[in-house]
Amino acid sequence: MIRAVVLASILRVVVTQDYCATCGVPSCKCLGKLPDSIPDVDCTFDWAFEGKCVAANVSGNITMYPADYGESCKAHKEPGSASCFDLEKSPPVELIKGKQKGWCSDSWCYIDPCDCDASDPTKSDYFPSKLQYSYETCGDTNEYVGSVGSSNTVGNAACMGMATCKCLGALPATVTPMDCTFDWAVGGKCVAANISGNLTMYPADYGTSCKVHKEPGSASCFNLTASPPVELAKDDQASWCYDKWCYIDPCDCDAEDPTKSDYFPGELDYSYKTCGDENAYTAATNATNKVGSAVCEAKAAEKAKATTATGTGTETKADATAPTSAPSTATTVAATTKAAAAADSAGDVLPSMAVMTLALGSGLRLFM
Repeated sequence: MIRAVVLASILRVVVTQDYCATCGVPSCKCLGKLPDSIPDVDCTFDWAFEGKCVAANVSGNITMYPADYGESCKAHKEPGSASCFDLEKSPPVELIKGKQKGWCSDSWCYIDPCDCDASDPTKSDYFPSKLQYSYETCGDTNEYVGSVGSSNTVGNAACMGMATCKCLGALPATVTPMDCTFDWAVGGKCVAANISGNLTMYPADYGTSCKVHKEPGSASCFNLTASPPVELAKDDQASWCYDKWCYIDPCDCDAEDPTKSDYFPGELDYSYKTCGDENAYTAATNATNKVGSAVCEAKAAEKAKATTATGTGTETKADATAPTSAPSTATTVAATTKAAAAADSAGDVLPSMAVMTLALGSGLRLFM
């Protein structure tokens, strides 16, 4: 009997630890607690949570909301919305369910877009720049955005990578969006990527945030024999097709893997590590640019300048022996000619300018 009770207790603990009905799906968990930047305040409204509220910005009006608002999966009270409460009364009174909009009874919670694979993470209207939410992780659909005419669109919340290596958030002005009708277009827009010398239309938000980006120019991810290309079934794709990455600024990134872009050479650099994944793409595709090839030019120039100023690795004035007289021009020319002849005889001849240009050009990918 005792053994049975103990076993039941153990099972209860395991179930409690592994399952949380209000936490969202394991791959997109609710935050569980609002950030410290949204402090609790004392309040006495009927909808207060343990006597506490938080100040939400509802269409420019600061409104007291329950202190546990959005922390877990449930239908949260909406005292600032006329869709759910009678705002003509003071304080507002919740409408009966038959008079509320459907979304007032839907479950949702705030989530971390960097740790969520749901398709609907959306920026908060009430706590802009601070919070993002999902209905999908709680088993419902986001009807709120369409019903209230929200300024945010469903799924517009993006993971921007590590705090010390943020995603760019937008492509540079030199990469111009253009109209396109492909299935992978974003808002009807694409950008032209140079894939092995072929200009290919890619999503207009390609690489702007941490996520799995569509690769319509790669045979590893898409069937390129179809026109237009069709995305392969997940099991038929290379593993890197489902890894998360984004474009970053190598001057503002402490990740170990900033790498030069193959598709936008000379313009963009990217990182998988800032998005929590490893760069498997480079090795799998034998990419031109190797992992970690991106360098912050400003930092490199500063380091070189500092090295020159301190004389690191070079002979100092104290150690150098000044020549008794400067070599004549004839002597210098003769020495240079002699060195060139020696190099020529050793087969170490520099290529002509035309050959150098061709060599550089053959490995260069231009963005049109």
